[in-house]
Amino acid sequence: MRHTLLALPLTAVLAACSSATPPSVQLPTPSPSAGIRSLGLMEVTLTGVGTSHMSAQALPYHPGVQSQALTDLSGGLQLKYDSNGYSDRNGMRYAWATFRVRNAAANGTPYASAQQNLTLLAVSTGNPSTATIADTAVRNLKHFDGSAYTDPLKTTLARSFVPTQKLDTSGNLNVVEQGADLQLLPESAVADGQFSAPDSTPVSYTDLGVNTVLPYGFVVRTPASDGTAQGRTLPDLTGDARPVAQQYDGLVTIAVKVPLQTPATDNPYTFSLVFEVVSDPTTRVTQSVEEQNTAGNAAVSQRASTLGASVITTLPGSTLPTSSNVSALDVQCTVRTAGSAGAPTAVFPALAAPALGEVLTLSGTTACLPGGTSGNAEYTVVPLNSSSSSAKSVSVLARNSVSVTGPPTPNLIGDDAGPQLGLGDGGLPAAPTSPATDSDLARLTQDQQTLTPKLANPAARVAQGIHPLSLPTGTLALGDTVSLNVAPGCSGAVDLRTGTVRSIGAHLIIVSDTNNPAGGFTTTQLDSFVTDFDTNTWPTITGAFGTPTDIDNNGHVVAFVTRAVNELSPPASSTVTYGYSETRDLFNTDPTSGCERSNQGELFYMLTPDPTGAVNSNVRTVANVQSYFQPTLAHEFQHVINASRRMYVNNAVSFEVPWLNEGLSNIAEELMFYATSVGLTPRQNIVVSNINTGPNASKRVAAFNTYANPNFGRYRPFLQRPDNFGPFWTTDSLGARGATWNFLRYAADRYVLAGGTEGGPGGFLYQLVNSQTTGLTNLQAVIGVDPYSWAQDWSVANYADDIGVNPLAIYTHPSWNYRSLFGALGGFPLLARPLTAGTPLNLTYQRGGSTSYLRMGVISGQTAQLLLYPTVNGSSDAVSVKVVRTK
Repeated sequence: MRHTLLALPLTAVLAACSSATPPSVQLPTPSPSAGIRSLGLMEVTLTGVGTSHMSAQALPYHPGVQSQALTDLSGGLQLKYDSNGYSDRNGMRYAWATFRVRNAAANGTPYASAQQNLTLLAVSTGNPSTATIADTAVRNLKHFDGSAYTDPLKTTLARSFVPTQKLDTSGNLNVVEQGADLQLLPESAVADGQFSAPDSTPVSYTDLGVNTVLPYGFVVRTPASDGTAQGRTLPDLTGDARPVAQQYDGLVTIAVKVPLQTPATDNPYTFSLVFEVVSDPTTRVTQSVEEQNTAGNAAVSQRASTLGASVITTLPGSTLPTSSNVSALDVQCTVRTAGSAGAPTAVFPALAAPALGEVLTLSGTTACLPGGTSGNAEYTVVPLNSSSSSAKSVSVLARNSVSVTGPPTPNLIGDDAGPQLGLGDGGLPAAPTSPATDSDLARLTQDQQTLTPKLANPAARVAQGIHPLSLPTGTLALGDTVSLNVAPGCSGAVDLRTGTVRSIGAHLIIVSDTNNPAGGFTTTQLDSFVTDFDTNTWPTITGAFGTPTDIDNNGHVVAFVTRAVNELSPPASSTVTYGYSETRDLFNTDPTSGCERSNQGELFYMLTPDPTGAVNSNVRTVANVQSYFQPTLAHEFQHVINASRRMYVNNAVSFEVPWLNEGLSNIAEELMFYATSVGLTPRQNIVVSNINTGPNASKRVAAFNTYANPNFGRYRPFLQRPDNFGPFWTTDSLGARGATWNFLRYAADRYVLAGGTEGGPGGFLYQLVNSQTTGLTNLQAVIGVDPYSWAQDWSVANYADDIGVNPLAIYTHPSWNYRSLFGALGGFPLLARPLTAGTPLNLTYQRGGSTSYLRMGVISGQTAQLLLYPTVNGSSDAVSVKVVRTK
């Protein structure tokens, strides 16, 4: 089950339904000398609730024989009824009453000094004749006919009352700022012994005449002309210069919500709430659940600024935190509405401890994480930047957390404990960090930008008649010579190279540049490439994505092995281009509507061996070039299929964006691993021993090294700095491409496990290629949801998969056990950062789905606060957060 970390807005949670006491955040205890001054008890009664005859009154409350209160604690507060209202919304009845407030005791006698932050704190009392119900602040519950409620409904209803704020008449949950008087306090502030008489003499609960003080109430405001809070101080009315009889300087709104009942006759018609009137030396403002929105954030911030509040209280699910207010912000994880501090019987919002492996979704940028029942709990916090337009600098702050001990280990997830592969025969070499097929991003970007405008023009397509530079129409024969342009791009002078047909198969023709350096591929080697392409590559790649076009009518795709590819690497260059394709070759040669440099056919341009370094002094051995020939063909084949089908089959008006186009080509490489690994398939959770043991070990190791290992090499830098790369990138990098490949593999697996297919018509991969849309729009059309929602789940899977906590399937990688495989490639490199209590961790998350992995522990029986906010001025709205429990 997945939990959403938010303040459940509708009901108080009956703690009696749980065997465990809700944990609490450990907060500093204020000294009694700075404590809250008590002025006496008041009872507020609302009647006619739910009707047009609703009214309210406030009277002194007399606790009776229970009270041992001092005389100066019985004054209360002079309240004069002003207005009321109710509204039924989202299964709840909201009811409120506003009173004018005079700085005087209930009998009208002015207090001898100004009063600051006068607050009506909810209390539970025990006098038999006037007791509140079930350790709540509620009493006098009555039906419409005046009859009193009886148990069990009486207790259930009383414990379901939740304090809130006045709403407007729009029908939505919009708080009226003139009635935003809710005040939530930490338990430490309302503990027995934290109160004093007006003369600062400490008083106990017994002195106050209460069983307990609940940590919520409503604060008196001195309003501005529009009714909003201008201040919190009621003036001294004892001076001769001021009229005092009708000097009501304050307003307070008492507001609660209670679930609507079935039948409707069970909805409370009358109820009373009992309060202790106090003067609080601390100026606080509170954000209710109903204010957890953009307008509410602005209103709370304005209240805090106007009043000079030193504490801003909110609830889990808020997006209020900013770099400027976080030091004053206190997240109340739960608020007790019944029972004692040590044994609450009702709280709001709900705070359930997640199970091991359970993933929580934050609804805002504040959350509370409970400790374990028999030991510390540990969590990994996973933020993700779901903006495609900008990076986000975000601070993550944990309070009341402790360091983690694992498993998995805090800073680096441990290597697989099973078979470890060496680097000799049968082993897996370290994943390459500069794979051969990562050289065509500039071409994809240029194609997307410069050729897309031509794509919409039907005149750009190849029609009858073949340009002299193109491949000859019809079947080629061994020994035929052709002239091909190798100058890049669409327009400009051509650079013709002559080639000879060296090998012909059912689907692939290999043409070799007649000016290639000596010591190149033999005919036998070229024939083996053709055989492998026909046997494995063609059925695998076309089966997944569809067949390419055949605009040159030769029934084949053509690989041109040419020194022109070698010439792309400058002398002494550390980079190698092993091959590429040119989308321009799919256009006709009209200089206006098409591409004058087009060869008008489906071509690959491939590196030739150069054992002596004849081209730019760069030695290219036969073995090295041979090892990358087939994966490069598979990679480029997807590009050719994608572009040609968009142009001639799918009637698209744009070529695919680079991140998705390149990611699909990396998937093509992976598909070739499955095709050549003798029995291994997707969604087998492949571990090291599946590859390097058994009768097919040598073939599987070779297949991994050839087709899978390059993707692991791309994935590694992403894992090392996941905040720097996202799968939906706009700036090319090795880590970004690794993220895209890995996400597409995750998405394909998830799609199949949900009942779909991976390739072929109707399959995940096929739909992505055979589309008229691009990028995220294309992906969303296939999976049916915002791709960032899957990216958030994928980011969790990168950490949670195969660590023994059994998360839901959407948080796993079904095809690969990356911990096992990377264990044979130097260790699983995912960077997990520790969160230190009270110290924000600041990171900049790059756009397009970058993420991070932040570890924290929580002591058993306690609760930690988690806050996220922009490190600098800006918004963190596009940062979504999930949390997985790992211990």
